[in-house]
Amino acid sequence: MGMNANAAEQNKKKALIGLAAALILTVGAWFFINNATSRGLARLNHIDSVFAVCNVEYLQARTSADTARIDTRRLSAPIDSGKEGAPRRCGDLRRPADALAAQDSARRSKTRGGIMPTRDGR
Repeated sequence: MGMNANAAEQNKKKALIGLAAALILTVGAWFFINNATSRGLARLNHIDSVFAVCNVEYLQARTSADTARIDTRRLSAPIDSGKEGAPRRCGDLRRPADALAAQDSARRSKTRGGIMPTRDGR
C-alpha cells in the first residue's frame, strides 16, 4: 500500500510540474505575441501618419507638376529605414494602377482556376 501512495504522489508531482511548465510557456507566448502585435500596430500607425502628411499635399495639388514635386519630397519620418526598397519619398508610397493590376494578376494565377474575389470581398 505504501508503494501505491508513493507512486500516486510522484504522479501528482509530475502533473503539477507539467501544469507549471505549460503555464510558463503560455504566459511567455502571450507576452511575445502581445509585444509583436503592439510593434506591428505601432508600425502601421507610423506609416499612416507619414502618408497623411504626403496625402494632404496631394489633395492640395492642382497640376501634374505639383504632384511630381510632391512625389520627390522626402518623407517626414523614415519607414523601415535600412531595409532595401524602403520608401524614402512621398512618391514611393503611391502605387500606380498598373502595379495594382499586375499584383492582382499574380494573385489570380496562384489561386485555383484563377478565380479571385474583387477588392471589396464579393
